[in-house]
Amino acid sequence: MWKILHHVTKAHPYLTLPFAIVHVNHRIYSRNLHTLSRVLNSTCDRPCTALHFARHWPQSLCRVLHTEPCKYVEQASSHPSTQITITHFDKNGNHTNKVIRKSELLTEFGIQPRDIRFSTMSSLYVRGTGIILRLQHIKAIITTNSLVLLDSEHGAIEEFVPELQEKLKTINDTLPFEFVVLEILVTKMLTVLEDRLSELHPAMVNVLNSLLDPSLNSVDRGHLHVLLLHSKSLSEFTSLVKDIEGTLEDVLNNEADLAEMYLSRWTTPGKFPGGGSDGGGGDIEEISDILEAYLMQAEDLLSRSQQLRELITQSESIILINLDSQRNIMMRLSLQLEMGVFSATMCGLVGLSFGMNLSTSLEESPHAFWIISGLMVTTAGLIWRRLLVFLGRNSQNSKNIF
Repeated sequence: MWKILHHVTKAHPYLTLPFAIVHVNHRIYSRNLHTLSRVLNSTCDRPCTALHFARHWPQSLCRVLHTEPCKYVEQASSHPSTQITITHFDKNGNHTNKVIRKSELLTEFGIQPRDIRFSTMSSLYVRGTGIILRLQHIKAIITTNSLVLLDSEHGAIEEFVPELQEKLKTINDTLPFEFVVLEILVTKMLTVLEDRLSELHPAMVNVLNSLLDPSLNSVDRGHLHVLLLHSKSLSEFTSLVKDIEGTLEDVLNNEADLAEMYLSRWTTPGKFPGGGSDGGGGDIEEISDILEAYLMQAEDLLSRSQQLRELITQSESIILINLDSQRNIMMRLSLQLEMGVFSATMCGLVGLSFGMNLSTSLEESPHAFWIISGLMVTTAGLIWRRLLVFLGRNSQNSKNIF
């Protein structure tokens, strides 16, 4: 089997396969991609990768194996994981929606698969012939004359397309096209975050005010559940803003990355001097000012979200103090009742002694029952009162200590 693979890879040195499907004795054997890659790398002139899928398999593979074209090859050529939905914009704002193979996208812009893998919620860098931007659901490749939105079937992207089209139709030539598009996309993302925080802030304040209402003797569990949901939303919001802030800071701290963003210096070197026509650092003040302005907005959003988080923390402390106070009241009431029961039990021993089958001269007295009962109740009350005074004195001493 490996001799056959060696023969095929010699004939097609750039062949890469996700699975080795080999017909031997009319049976199909599957080998893991990594195992096959090691074999192909040892026989091919260049290292093999998993960029291309089974649709690139030549029919000669089946002829070498003396079989008919494999049905798995035909199925792999249209596998959904190898395709991506994009929306392509030109300089005039005209756009087209289409589904293309990822390999075609990578070839067109000269990028690698890792460049559009987007392992973080926000990223900004230059790869190949364009600027690659990721801001939550916005995934874009920006060039000097076009914009490509990836995964454009997302609901938020579909709603944003008409707005983006109108803005692209009204742009001027004072800035490079890539900078204008970058401003539009970042502004849109920060506007969405601003609206989200504007909706979240009053909702959380109303819930906190309801929980801190002094007229309520207990905490409403429904309000606590709503507060928990809002707190989770705030955590997600803060995490996203931190990612955006960190991305902008990383780009601003690297002058080489800023200079590479002047893509127009290669097409119209005399029109936009920024970045240097020789590809050097040149003047990066323009792009720096743009990104610094957005960095300040991100920092402002982060500061406001942190203030809201502090407000939640302070409110939680107040709620816990109120709950502790109510618990102490219940514990004090329970202790007072236990003292009363103890006092009544102590005096009840006298009644138990009279309940025994012993004869005394008091049975003949018509007033003995009322006198003894009154003495028992009075004594129990005096004992309970004394215990309450003792409890109050200890509580006052504890307050003076703290």
